[in-house]
Amino acid sequence: MYFEKKTLMLYLMWQVLGSSIDILYFEISLQESQNDGYCWICHKEGDVICCETCPRVFHLKCIQLENAPTEDWVCPECVLIMTAENMDTRSRAMRLLTVDQLCVLLRHALARMRTVSGVEPFTKPVDINQFPAYRDYVFCPMDLTSVEKNIKKKQYGSTEAFLADVKWVLHNCIIFNSLQSKLTSIAKSLVKICKHEMQEIENCPDCYLNAHSRKDSWFVAACVSLLGFFNFPPFLSASSSCSR
Repeated sequence: MYFEKKTLMLYLMWQVLGSSIDILYFEISLQESQNDGYCWICHKEGDVICCETCPRVFHLKCIQLENAPTEDWVCPECVLIMTAENMDTRSRAMRLLTVDQLCVLLRHALARMRTVSGVEPFTKPVDINQFPAYRDYVFCPMDLTSVEKNIKKKQYGSTEAFLADVKWVLHNCIIFNSLQSKLTSIAKSLVKICKHEMQEIENCPDCYLNAHSRKDSWFVAACVSLLGFFNFPPFLSASSSCSR
């Protein structure tokens, strides 16, 4: 019954949002009915409500609700992803991107994230043999190698979906290592860098690609989206390839 209910929920969202939303988001596993045991916002246990489309859970007070929803409920994180993957609400530049092109940009962002100081513990899955209790606390393990595999599988239809996975790294770290841990500080830096990179992609995918693939010459053509805000020197001209 749970699976039928969840399938119906996905179908209804598809009907409401229309076919313009990226189908990749709906490739959600329906094989398990379990959820995370810690609030996505404060990372603590307690009475929580569960999202109908992902494993995340939330305290009512953490999402400023007085009463639990009486109907099927979709969490704020999933709403962000669905909005980002809806062709009617995403930017023109992002609408023009194919999934393959987005994956190229995400690989560049991932490479940038790998340069964060002290990031090594988050680059590969936690060794269960070394930390046998890890899965007793962490419901959805995530690391940069897993993120890279997801990129290869073309599982991300938006920057928000990518960022949501990286946030699991921080969430899991807080749960297993505590908020005061040095590892948590590194995980916070990782998420901060990820947010910055995702915003840069959203600002102008073409400029972001040029900045990483043409490092010595990409700025000779100024992004047309900036020409209205800055007085560029005469030798700079609008980029013919910029999609903004």
